[in-house]
Amino acid sequence: MENEIGINEKKAFQRYMKSAEGGNSKEQNNLGYCYCNGIGTTKDEKKGFQWYMKSAKGGNSNGQNNLGDCYRNGIGTTKDEKKAIQWYMKSAEGGNHFGQNSLGYCHQHGIITEKDEKKAFQWYMKSAEGGNHLGQDNLGNCYRDGIGTIKDEEKAFKWYMKSAEGGNSKGQNNLGDCYQHGIGTEKDEEKAFQWYMKSTEGGNHSGKCNLGYCYRNGIGTTKDEKKAFKWYMKSAEGGNSMGQNNLGYCYNNGIGTTKDEKKAFQWYMKSAEGGNHLGQDNLGDCYRNGIGTEKDEEKAFQWYMKSAEGGNSNGQNNLGYCYNNGIGTTKDEKKAFQWYMKSAEGGNHLGQDNLGDCYRNGIGTEKDEEKAFQWYMKSAEGGNSNGQNNLGYCYNNGIGTTKDEKKAFQWYMKSAEGGNNLGQDNLGDCYRNGIGTTKDEEKAFQWYLKSAEGGNHWGQNDLGDCYRNGIGTIKDEEKAFQRYMKSAEGGNSKGQNNLGDCYQHGIGTEKDEEKAFQWYMKSAEGGNHSGKCNLGCCYQNGIGTEKDEKKGFQWYMKSAEGGNSMGQNNLGDYYNNGIGTTKDEKKAFQWYMKSAEGGNHLGQDNLGDCYHNGIGTEKDEEKAFQWYMKSAEGGNSNGQNNLGYCYNNGIGTTKDEKKAFQWYMKSAEGGNSNGQNNLGYCYNNGIGTTKDEKKAFQWYMKSAEGGNNLGQDNLGDCYRNGIGTTNDEEKAFQWYIKSAEGGNHWGQNDLGDCYRNGIGTIKNKEKAFKWYIKSAEGGNSKGQNNLGDCYQHGIGTEKDEEKAFQWYMKSAEGGDSDGQNKLGNFYENGIGTEKDKEKAFQWYMKSAEGGNHSGQYNLGNCYYYGKGTTKDEEKAFKWYLKSAEGGNSNGQIYLCYCYRNGIGTEKDEEKAFQWYMKSAKGGDSNGQFNLGYYYENGIGTEKDKEKAFQWYLKSAEGGNHSGKCNLGRCYQNGIGTEKDEKKAFQWYMKSAEGGNSYGQNNLGNCYHDGIGTEKDKEKAFKWYLKSAEGENHLGQNNLGSCYRNGIGTEKDEEKAFQWYMKSAKGGDSYGQISLGYCYENGIRTEKDKEKAFQWYMKSAEGGNIVGQNNLGDCYKNGIGTEKDKEKAFQWYLKSAEGGNSNGQNNLGDCYRNGIGTTKDEKKAFKWYMKSAEGNHFGQNNLGNCYHNGIGTIKDEEKAFQWYMKSAEGRNNLGQNNLGNCYRNGIGTEKDEEKAFQWYMKSAKGEDSNGQINLGYCYENGIGTEKDKKKAFQWYMKSAEGGNSNGQNNLGYYYENGIGTEKGKKKAFQWYMKSAEGGNSNGQINLGCCYENGIGTEKDKEKAFQWYMKSAEGGNSKGQNNLGNCYRNGIGTEKDKEKAFQWYMKSAEGGNHLGKYNLGNCYRNGIGTEKDEEKAFQWYLKSAEEGNSDGQNKLGDCYRDGIGTTKDEKKAFQWYMKSAERGNHSRQNNLGDCYRNGIGTSKDEEKAFQWYLKSAEGGNSNGQNNLGDCYRDGIGTTKDEEKAFKWYMKSAEGGNHLGQNNLGNCYRNGIGTIKDEEKAFQWYMKSAEGRNHLGQNNLGNCYRNGIGTEKDEVRAFQWYIKSAEGGNSKGQNNLGDCYLNEIGTTKDEKKAFQWYIKSAEGGNYLGQNSLGYCHQHGIGTEKDEEKAFQWYMKSAEGGNSKGQISLGCCYENGIGTTKDKEKAFQWFLKSAEGRNHLGQNNPACTLL
Repeated sequence: MENEIGINEKKAFQRYMKSAEGGNSKEQNNLGYCYCNGIGTTKDEKKGFQWYMKSAKGGNSNGQNNLGDCYRNGIGTTKDEKKAIQWYMKSAEGGNHFGQNSLGYCHQHGIITEKDEKKAFQWYMKSAEGGNHLGQDNLGNCYRDGIGTIKDEEKAFKWYMKSAEGGNSKGQNNLGDCYQHGIGTEKDEEKAFQWYMKSTEGGNHSGKCNLGYCYRNGIGTTKDEKKAFKWYMKSAEGGNSMGQNNLGYCYNNGIGTTKDEKKAFQWYMKSAEGGNHLGQDNLGDCYRNGIGTEKDEEKAFQWYMKSAEGGNSNGQNNLGYCYNNGIGTTKDEKKAFQWYMKSAEGGNHLGQDNLGDCYRNGIGTEKDEEKAFQWYMKSAEGGNSNGQNNLGYCYNNGIGTTKDEKKAFQWYMKSAEGGNNLGQDNLGDCYRNGIGTTKDEEKAFQWYLKSAEGGNHWGQNDLGDCYRNGIGTIKDEEKAFQRYMKSAEGGNSKGQNNLGDCYQHGIGTEKDEEKAFQWYMKSAEGGNHSGKCNLGCCYQNGIGTEKDEKKGFQWYMKSAEGGNSMGQNNLGDYYNNGIGTTKDEKKAFQWYMKSAEGGNHLGQDNLGDCYHNGIGTEKDEEKAFQWYMKSAEGGNSNGQNNLGYCYNNGIGTTKDEKKAFQWYMKSAEGGNSNGQNNLGYCYNNGIGTTKDEKKAFQWYMKSAEGGNNLGQDNLGDCYRNGIGTTNDEEKAFQWYIKSAEGGNHWGQNDLGDCYRNGIGTIKNKEKAFKWYIKSAEGGNSKGQNNLGDCYQHGIGTEKDEEKAFQWYMKSAEGGDSDGQNKLGNFYENGIGTEKDKEKAFQWYMKSAEGGNHSGQYNLGNCYYYGKGTTKDEEKAFKWYLKSAEGGNSNGQIYLCYCYRNGIGTEKDEEKAFQWYMKSAKGGDSNGQFNLGYYYENGIGTEKDKEKAFQWYLKSAEGGNHSGKCNLGRCYQNGIGTEKDEKKAFQWYMKSAEGGNSYGQNNLGNCYHDGIGTEKDKEKAFKWYLKSAEGENHLGQNNLGSCYRNGIGTEKDEEKAFQWYMKSAKGGDSYGQISLGYCYENGIRTEKDKEKAFQWYMKSAEGGNIVGQNNLGDCYKNGIGTEKDKEKAFQWYLKSAEGGNSNGQNNLGDCYRNGIGTTKDEKKAFKWYMKSAEGNHFGQNNLGNCYHNGIGTIKDEEKAFQWYMKSAEGRNNLGQNNLGNCYRNGIGTEKDEEKAFQWYMKSAKGEDSNGQINLGYCYENGIGTEKDKKKAFQWYMKSAEGGNSNGQNNLGYYYENGIGTEKGKKKAFQWYMKSAEGGNSNGQINLGCCYENGIGTEKDKEKAFQWYMKSAEGGNSKGQNNLGNCYRNGIGTEKDKEKAFQWYMKSAEGGNHLGKYNLGNCYRNGIGTEKDEEKAFQWYLKSAEEGNSDGQNKLGDCYRDGIGTTKDEKKAFQWYMKSAERGNHSRQNNLGDCYRNGIGTSKDEEKAFQWYLKSAEGGNSNGQNNLGDCYRDGIGTTKDEEKAFKWYMKSAEGGNHLGQNNLGNCYRNGIGTIKDEEKAFQWYMKSAEGRNHLGQNNLGNCYRNGIGTEKDEVRAFQWYIKSAEGGNSKGQNNLGDCYLNEIGTTKDEKKAFQWYIKSAEGGNYLGQNSLGYCHQHGIGTEKDEEKAFQWYMKSAEGGNSKGQISLGCCYENGIGTTKDKEKAFQWFLKSAEGRNHLGQNNPACTLL
């Protein structure tokens, strides 16, 4: 009110009284003002009202307005808004501007009349235009907020200005607000501060409050919290509710004053009671959190309600929180949602975030993830760090939007940089797991650290994880423990759980199970479901507390209901096993299902068990398989084991033993003892893998040591039976003990066996009985069977056939097939029960179907004899077969009988043989004899002399005379045993004396040859005669030989011929051979090759294997018949199949070389194997097979063994090959002296290969002294003998003058002989002669031809050289595709050069599509074979991630290998590794040393890098002159980078006199050599006229080349050209594009230029945020221009929030970097 009150209030009052009483309406109004405000008199509102009434009725418009105030506010009268508005109307219509303003207020706020903002605006307009400063202020409000008019901030500003300039403190305050926030004018914080100050001088308490805000935050003035507090105090004491609120905030947080929560509470109370909704909200916080008062959630709720209803968005948000969590009121999610909605719609970013939570989780509304995402977006864009964090979460998990990990990362980053500790934690997760960014554990650690230091308990927990596991920092369990402790003490349930884990397992602290229990309890009580689960585990197992399975059950239930998959799994276990609750398989199944669906791999495994075994659900093997698969793929070792079981047994899937093996392997490697046991079983039985008992043993050992009782039992089996280890019954016994004591019923049974049979312990039948009892009572059917044995036979207990019957019955009913068989036997014979053949048959049937071979045999008898069933020979045969296949000797005998006589099956002698073997194992001496014969001769099985010997021995020891004879033969010939002629003689004698004519014949041989006895030709003759007279045709043949050769009798060729004839005509095939021999050689008959052929034919057709071999020779060589290779093959085959070693060897040759048959190396191997058992040629050939992998797996040890046998048999080929083995350590330890000795034997035996190798020994001093002359001599012998390798080597000696005079022509001649002889190495060398003119004229076409022959002959080196010819056009047209093909052949042939060149083809797309992965693979192969070029290229691949994952350590290792081989290029690369810390620790001194080696070795790259070292003092003392010297060498060597650097030296006078012309010249060379850095520098020369005339067009052209070559500097300069019309037309888009490339290439100047484009919209849309980002990159990269630009962004709020401190920091960095703009910046100048 503008009342004219003078200085002297009393006098003024008196004057007003007189005038008023005189009827002056104006003075009546003034008098009313005095009474209302106590001016010059005692305050008396009633009198004030009365005088206003008089003035108003007197027509005074001021009085009418004041009277309206009285009625509106109840001043001196009863409040009556109707009357108030009537008097305001009168005042306003009377032209009173105060009245007009008041009337506007009534229309704006709907006082008595309906709210009408348009009318309010009109009356404010009238008031304002009338000069009323309060009306001007209110009109400003209308324009600012769009009240009754269109929003117009400029007009608002204009009217606030008028009001303010008119002295209105409200207007001044609002004008300050405009300047502060840039409303209708440019933002100007200093002016804002000035107007707030003026407002305070006018006594405006809002202005005081705002002035306090300026001091608090340094807005338009220096930050001064004490002054802020002072002005808040003044505002508050003046009754300003916002000031009171802010004062409360100061007391609450100790801003400008000592922290005092009680005073904070008091001022919040005043503010709240004054109707300030923010104060009400803060007061609610006080009551809610007990700040300055007792905690009272109901009052908190009430004040939040007031604040919220008052429209305060914070209050609305907090009220929503109360309803959401039942704080001070009943929980009501719908109301929570409604208030969050109001808060959010009011622009409250925290409310928007909480509203997002509601939509995301369906709190008080239907779940709507898209809306959740939208509200999080609003909150995040509004700068709310929680919203930013939640928005990141949405992008990370695809909630309400498409999953976008990069955006997730960006929002987490914003949240984190905004100081949000949870955002920092999530950002840490991103870096830790590579979510939306490159995985960077160090950064993860740093953000976790920030989060943790900010007090975030999740961050503290994650930081603990980092320390615990060494993630991004050094592993430090003590620090992990400390961080978990902070997290836990901060109430983080996960941290509490982890802390419990630390105490439980002694991680970073002493183990303390009680504390572990306590923290698990806190975690659980804090709602952490993992903590609940672990607490359940504590109660279950009595960890840190008394064991209490009921409580365990309760906590597992809580954990499970909370969604914890492990808790759900454990709860399933409790229900499944009735632990702490009633057993309930259905509930177990349900909880396993929840656990499994929640991704718990243990739960998935248990769910698989449920489906597998029908636990709580119907049995469903397919579902079981599917869940085991999920569990297994998730890494659960139990699941992997069970999945292996499914594949092994075809449960729910197709049976696949290989997959079974693979999953058992994974389970086992994961430490699962069951998986280890099963893997052992696989190896033991060859399931899904090659049988390997050693590995079986190793895995059983691991399983057993892991406490697995079944594994312990199986390990016991290994020791007991020598499976994969040495037989050790004591160890077997010990492991059975462990298994048995561990409760394993199989182990108990096996332990019983040990005590019963004295295995690894003293026999103790009573203990055996005791353990069988335990096993049997434990339900083990095998133990029950053995217990039956004990009762049947009185073992360790009294004999009791009835009990035996009972236990056999249990065993049988339990599925034990042996028990079933014995039960059948009891029924058949009436033991312990009545006889019942039908029941016997039934139990035999079950036993047989269960795979019991005795049961199968007995069932066969039932069918054969018709016992308890109808007679059926086919079924009898079927069951005998099964029994026999199971190893039952009785079944085998009967099966032999069936095959031999065609009973129930077709007659089949081969199968009969198989069952003789089985019969033999059952102890039948005839079976043993026949089995030995079959093994010896390879009939129906592979030849196996050792087994033949073993069975003959058994047969002989069983009294069989034929067995004795054959056993003698084994000892005689070393068949399957060591040769022992004395024993041979002894067994022949026994056989002969027993009347065996074969034994007599063989005994004659012994006396004839002095085998095992002294030679005695007369006795020999005597025994031959007995044998011959006994009609033994072999004896007749030998008797013929006696007569033919005068052995033991007078020589008589006629008698010889006669006995041969008898023998031959008698059908003796040997006699036929001998007779054939007589005809072939004319012994006592005319020579007749046709008759010889005929008798060989008879011998052969009679089955004589020697005759068959001889007949094969006839057909092969055309003796007595036409040549016929196919027939030769057929007879060799028969001879071989009959066991003749020569025939077998010859048959091997046929298969190996395709003589008369298709080439088949596997068959060749098979026959060489058979021949090798006694034939030295066969032994050598078998050695070749093992050595070269011909028809078998390569096995050098076996190759060595067979070569040894052949060599010791004086076979020259074998001697040579044995020498090779000793020389190269093939299958034996390397022994060069022995190699030399065997080569000498071979060479002297005229073997040309042995001669070559002997020459090689003399050449290289292998096993003897070096003697190149002798080497030359032996090569000469070999060469003259036609050996092409010898010819090649001799050529080499002549070419190089080794051991003889140099003779290139002779070299050429011998190479020619070698090459024409088909020697591929000779062909290569001959090609080299033609290519290089050695001993002949140069002829590249002939060189090409010989390389072709060598290559086509399979020579990998020749193939490589042929590839070179095609690649480089040597002697042929260039053909890159053919080059590639030949390199491929060379590489596949094992040539390391070919592999290297093939890698180049794949890497560079030469003759094939570019394929970096294949390039890598071939470089790797080449490198592993020692090729230094390949090693270097492999290093490049690992360094640059070419075709493989980038791995700098491996790159370093390969560079080291290459460098150490003296490769100067690789030495340079190794220097790079040490220089840049690639794959090794940075070590500049070592870098320098390797560069020096490379440089001194002439490598231009090494010279250039050495120049860098001297120039920059890297690893050595700085020496610019030396730098210049090495750059010069590098440059003169054609190195374009060295030329560029030499240009730099001349340009800048480094190590030499400055010379820009020379600089220009060297830049030119570098540029013309396509060096992109040189091209850029050459562009600079043309651009700036350095060493040449200025030429911007050429500058532009060279920048183009540099830029297109990928040089980021060139790209930046090219951008400058396009931007500034340098040498080209201006093109901002192209400028922008090149700046993009430069910036993305990491060029900091390019990044600055790109920022400039984004800032000013050059070539792209203006985007200050992107500008800021690129300036940031440039600045962080150290570019001083970028640092200035970034400083300007912070200074002026360009693309980021204004931050003068950061601006200053970046200007300072620029200045320190000697940037003159940075140095001249005012901020730096102030410093």
